[in-house]
Amino acid sequence: MTHRNSIPTIGVLAGWQFYRTATNLSYLAPLFRGISRAAQKLGCNLLLGCGMGPSASPTDPMRPAWPVQSLEADFVPVGPWNTDGLIIANPLHSAARSGYIKDLRAQGFPVLFIAGGEDGPTIMADNRGGILEAMDHLVEHGHRQIAFIAGTRDDMEGDSGQRLRAYQSALDLYGLDTNPDLIAYGQHIYAGGYAAMRTLLESGVSFTALLASNDESALGAMQALKEAGRRVPEDVAVIGFDNRLRGRRSHTAPEQRPCAAVRSRLSCPGEDGGTPAQRNRPAACTDRPQPPNRPRFVRLRSPPQ
Repeated sequence: MTHRNSIPTIGVLAGWQFYRTATNLSYLAPLFRGISRAAQKLGCNLLLGCGMGPSASPTDPMRPAWPVQSLEADFVPVGPWNTDGLIIANPLHSAARSGYIKDLRAQGFPVLFIAGGEDGPTIMADNRGGILEAMDHLVEHGHRQIAFIAGTRDDMEGDSGQRLRAYQSALDLYGLDTNPDLIAYGQHIYAGGYAAMRTLLESGVSFTALLASNDESALGAMQALKEAGRRVPEDVAVIGFDNRLRGRRSHTAPEQRPCAAVRSRLSCPGEDGGTPAQRNRPAACTDRPQPPNRPRFVRLRSPPQ
């Protein structure tokens, strides 16, 4: 491959602004760090398109940094004119943005996607496998009414949709309650998980366990459960997908018991530790011993006060 300069330049873009969830729970923060480390190791130049949105708040609308001027994005000069390839974090949350990237790929410009939802080379978690393992774990522990907090409604071809469909498949597989009121959408953010759990509780639907499409929404849901007087895991067992809480400082009192999380592995190009084919791997966590060859999970503690 011929580079524009002696050192290749890689651009990184996402379908939402980096500073919308600029916390230690942020999905993009560890992703950008991993890509930065890989770029240093490989000797690449790197252009990161971050974006702030109106106020850098989780309640802001999706407004990413994007290489095309529009009313729904902030322009950033990271595109085919000054890079040798792009890494794009899905979902793009826009038909126009999706079309722009499709046109680039049709012209032969190198693009690599992180997470599902778009056609092309993709690094993604084993969404179906991770959700099915989590559901199997809950069923094994006697749960028959399992609620689900999904991601975003406009990501049905990506991670959100794949995880939701896996949950629905598990309901059929185990003959569980398929009441649609057991599903709420949390947008994969803390505030969204909190609001989704409030919706579930206010609907009056009965459930003894919750599976959340990611850890951040699981934590928001746990806060709503606590405010409603529902204990985790005594009253409601909770599992979150991702294991994004490694290294997070816990301010939880020792008597507060954990819920669980499915560990997902996402490998970035050039990083040690695996290939894009790696699957979600649960890891040790629960209070009771696990039977051999069964899913194991990592600890996810209640949110700080």
